[in-house]
This record gives sequence, C-alpha cells and structure tokens, in this order.
Amino acid sequence: MPDGHERSGDRPPRTLDKAPRPRSDPSSRHPAAFPSFERHPLRLVGQWARHVAAGELEETLSLYAPDAVVSLDGDALKGHRHISGLVESLPVFEGGVLPKVRVDGDAVLASWEPTRAGEAALAVRSRVHDGLIAEQWIGKASPQTVATVPLEGEGLGPEVAMTILTHGQVDEDDVAYVRHRVARLMAGAEEPVLHARVKLAVTPHRSMERPATAQGSLDIGGRVLRGHVAAHSLTEAIDLLVDRLSYKLEHEYERTRVLKRHAALEPGSGEWRHGDLPAHRPSYFDRPVEERQLVRHKAFAASEETVDEAALDLDQLDYGFHLFHDLDSREDSLLERLDDGSLRLQRAHPSTVEPASIHHIELGELPAPELTLEAAIERLDAGAEHVVFFTTGPSSRGAVLYRRYDGHYGLITLE
Repeated sequence: MPDGHERSGDRPPRTLDKAPRPRSDPSSRHPAAFPSFERHPLRLVGQWARHVAAGELEETLSLYAPDAVVSLDGDALKGHRHISGLVESLPVFEGGVLPKVRVDGDAVLASWEPTRAGEAALAVRSRVHDGLIAEQWIGKASPQTVATVPLEGEGLGPEVAMTILTHGQVDEDDVAYVRHRVARLMAGAEEPVLHARVKLAVTPHRSMERPATAQGSLDIGGRVLRGHVAAHSLTEAIDLLVDRLSYKLEHEYERTRVLKRHAALEPGSGEWRHGDLPAHRPSYFDRPVEERQLVRHKAFAASEETVDEAALDLDQLDYGFHLFHDLDSREDSLLERLDDGSLRLQRAHPSTVEPASIHHIELGELPAPELTLEAAIERLDAGAEHVVFFTTGPSSRGAVLYRRYDGHYGLITLE
C-alpha cells in the first residue's frame, strides 16, 4: 500500500493555477464537512480519474458542476459541451491507466506518470465544491523524474530500462550510484528483470531521525517486487534498498515453492520466514492532530485470494498491511504485519471459517467496526495503531484508514 509520486515531462512544467487560494479552514480536515463520503474531494476526483481511464465520457461529465470551468494552455472552457471535447482529447482518456491522487493545497491533484520514455506526464488539479468539480487546471506534472534510462551500459539489453525519481536534496552522485547498484542487481537476477523504478527522497526536518528514503520496484515478467527503506543518508538508504530487493529476488522462488507445498507450520532450516530481514522502514512523523488531513484515497477492485497468497503479496510488495477478499471466508479482510513479524487477520464481517494457512495467523476475535469516516479518523487519532480497518454499514465493503509516514491520513476502499 501502500506513498509519494512524482512525474516527468520533456519540457518545463506549466503553472497550473495562478489564482489566489482561499485560506483553508482547519476544521475542514474531517470529511464530515462534505455532503457524503462518496462526495469527498479525494474520492470524487478518484472516480473522475477512473471514468477518464475507462473512456466513460458521460460518467466523467456527470462529476462536473453545470458551470464548471476547465483551463488548458491558458484557455478557459465552460459548460459540459466544451468540456466534453477536452476530456476526449486527453492522452489518458480510454488509456486504462489510473493516476496517483492526492491533496494539493485547496485542490486535489491527479498525476499520470509517463508509460514510456519520452512521454510527458500529465497533472490535473481539481477544486471540488458541493460534491462536484467546480474548477480544473490541466497541464504537465512537475518534472521530478530524473530519467527513464536504458541500461545497455550496465551490461543489460536495450529493452531494459530504469526510471529514477527524486525529491528534495538529491544530487547527481546519488542518482549515478543508485543506477549502478540496481543495474548490477538486475544483471545478476536468475529471471530477466524488465524494468526498475526507484525513488530517492530527502525530507530535511529536525524531527525525522532518518530523513533519507529510497523506494524501488522490480518488474519480473509482470510480478512486482517492492522495497521501501529509510536511513540517515541517501548512500546508506540505497545500500539498504539494494539489500532488500536482493533478498526478495533470492527468495522469490523459494517462497512460491513453500506456499505450493503447504508444509509444516514452522519453516525448515534455511527457508524463508516473515521477519528474516530488518525492515528499516521510515519512521512516522508525529504530526500534531490539528494539522493532519486526509491527503490520499485509493479505491480498487478487491483481489480475491487465499490468506497465503495475501501473505506473499504482503511480503513481496513490502507492505505493512494488505486489504483483500478472502476466498475461504468470502469476506473482505485485512492482513497486517505486527512489530514482531507475525501476521494478524481481521475480517469485515463475522465468520466462523478458520484461516487455512501454512503460517501462524492471529485471527482477530471481532469483525471490523462499523464507522463513519470521521469516526475512523477520531479512532486513529485516539489509538496507538497506525491502521483502522472498518466498514461504513452492515453490508458495505471493508476500508482501511492509515497513518502515512508524513503524519497525514491515507484511505483505501474496495469496489
């Protein structure tokens, strides 16, 4: 699950919004300020992006206010008839690719990253009023991607590339170092790695004990291995990231074999087990409660899988928790990694089905509580946990509210 998301383009970015921004009301950080959960700005813009990606024009237009204004290249278009043609002309329309969606000041930013080298990124900022898009600015996203570079010089084929993204005080030596280290890891993999993606970031804040973070993912024939680490310096973070990805590559085949074999509960000598490798995860910024906001909402179709398959996803994607639909109990479920490396399973609704797993799974005794989003935020603020698993009604899907590393809130819902 899973934070940060930068984009690149061929030309310098345009300024998307030069209009003065109204001063935000601190009380508006809670979603109760909006007519309904469905019309929360993050969720609404997420719905808009999904309709655009699917090529659903009528559904896309239904999310604009009747007097909505959309700005592109300095031109302002008003009215659904004019906006319709603009939406259809977007390069991401009917492309099937979903953007990253986050809060950006008093607006919500949807950012599509390039899918191939030389392609420009796209950013769409939307201001939501009364549950509909009132204003929108379309342009290129800020170019924080250093490059999508071929790796022939590192002993890999011409079809293999790496995308490197940066944020904060990252210099050219750091970029060259991560390119070399990750490329060597890819060259030594047993199975061809088609693409690598790395993000380097430095957050200079005196309260951050480890301000340097490195995130990376490797695409192995459609399977993605992911790592996310934090350290005192970027060089240390890069080394930790390579170690973590190397560990995942090394154990990929062994883990799959163990899951298929359904052996004894305790792994044998030399076999993979949860918690073998220190996580070096970024520490949570203890942001004051009054400053916290819901800044990211992800909604997706639930993956239907067994608990063991969910455990494999949890580890391979380097997540702290995984929201999925359990094939055994037929319930939306949350699998969470605890501090000692063990696993805990919680279900959205009551079920007497025991989890069938080769791992030791702690089963939550109670189903997920039925909460409003505001109540879930209050519960997260009041407790020591970083995650609240809840539903919004007796027959509703499971949802997860979590603390992000920057101290704000993130929300994941199933559709």
